[in-house]
Amino acid sequence: MNPTAHGQPEPAARGAALMSDVTRALDDLLPAMVVDGGGAEIVSADAGGVVVQLVGSCTFCPSRRMSAEALDRGLRARVPGLGQLRIVTDSSRGREEIIATVAVHHHAASS
Repeated sequence: MNPTAHGQPEPAARGAALMSDVTRALDDLLPAMVVDGGGAEIVSADAGGVVVQLVGSCTFCPSRRMSAEALDRGLRARVPGLGQLRIVTDSSRGREEIIATVAVHHHAASS
């Protein structure tokens, strides 16, 4: 990674690292979804956040919101520092957002 003048990685490098981390996390999480004919794919991952699309039977399953929430928890547990996460699905009306979350970072209180 090429650091900027402030010692932070370039946005493109952060996006590539994030894409790699999310891909590895999905590799862990997808087997449970695939068993039921569903799945998820990364639409985009950059410094602004991650967009994951539900695919297969998850597109029309009545439980897709619960699957999306479980995916959100699983990705956040496996990808430190994950900021905005949008989980979407395609339908006859176009891309629909199921959930969108932003990580909340808790800072220890100073004395």
